[in-house]
Amino acid sequence: MAVRLITPDAVDAPGGVSQYWTRMVRATKALGMPFEWRTPANWRDGTTPNDLLIVVNQDVRTIPQPYKVIGVMHSSAMENGLRNGNDGMVQMGCDQWESALRPNTFWVAVSPKTAHDCLHHMGIHADRIINIGCDTDALYPSERQVRRDVARPVVFHHAVDPNKGSGVIEAIRDNLGGAFEVKSVSCAPTALGDTLRQADMFLCLSKDEGGPIVVAEAMCAGLVTVTTNVGFVWSMCGGAPLQSRRTGMVARLNREAGIVSFDWQLRDRPEIVADFVRAAWNERALLDPRPFAMQHFAMGVFGQRWHDAIEAACRKLGAV
Repeated sequence: MAVRLITPDAVDAPGGVSQYWTRMVRATKALGMPFEWRTPANWRDGTTPNDLLIVVNQDVRTIPQPYKVIGVMHSSAMENGLRNGNDGMVQMGCDQWESALRPNTFWVAVSPKTAHDCLHHMGIHADRIINIGCDTDALYPSERQVRRDVARPVVFHHAVDPNKGSGVIEAIRDNLGGAFEVKSVSCAPTALGDTLRQADMFLCLSKDEGGPIVVAEAMCAGLVTVTTNVGFVWSMCGGAPLQSRRTGMVARLNREAGIVSFDWQLRDRPEIVADFVRAAWNERALLDPRPFAMQHFAMGVFGQRWHDAIEAACRKLGAV
């Protein structure tokens, strides 16, 4: 039996799906799993019905019987489309719903929120939930010292499109004034460790995410992390109330996870988000996300979870 990933994505390309694939292949190969990377044009070459195919969720519908498939829910396109008013994503959600009808499929979700949304919109039950893996050594080298006593903290963000907050980041910067330096993450995925080494805080403004991968990486880097309650953050958005002094709105400080999260619907209120950033920095002594991140996002953990999921899929689907 061979395990074949079918994707048009390139290795190490920017974007959450391609990064997830790249790390999945590397992490499972390290455990001896015989992975092959295939394009949609050549996936049939040498493939037998006993092989196991891994495909992104909306493309599962294109794989005919009797092939055995692991469908990976990278997000609920329907939920994304409804939140963002994106008709194209709603149509992709319809494609995902069609893929949910395929028998002989083992479903993996990349976060509890993704699993919840896919079940709510498409009726897909996740067999497994496997969050992203991060290269913890590259993100937190031994010489790194988290700067928790600087006069002007550096806040990095990933607001590269409207879904991720590109339309509101300037207003948040203005509300923070000169007390914080706000910078954008603009580098290749392989250079992220060097970039985050310049930061003290990380701010995620996404409306909808499967991951978000960059939040997991910021947590692995030990940054004070403030994020909307999207993706895997959805499952850890409880904790002590952290109040905006000017507005009375509340974020949540999760000491176990070491992060501050807030309702994604507040991200368009820059004065509130700015207050959450200030409050999180004031509570930075309580916010060390690295121990939690090492337990949940380390590459070894990621690889083992995928190794176990593939074995479970083989048992369920009868792959040899």
